Amino acid sequence: MPAQAIGLLIGNPGLVSGAVSALGMAMTVSAGVTGLLGFVMSYLFRWKAGED
Repeated sequence: MPAQAIGLLIGNPGLVSGAVSALGMAMTVSAGVTGLLGFVMSYLFRWKAGED
């Protein structure tokens, strides 16, 4: 995230942690939904381990 990189360069911890608090919940929810969708799709499409 560019805001975090800028915050690190100028030494502003509020900018770094502010980006995390603003996007943390959205990224966590989207990662969880993506994982569950992949799990369900593996059963629907009968994927086998090791297939590419």
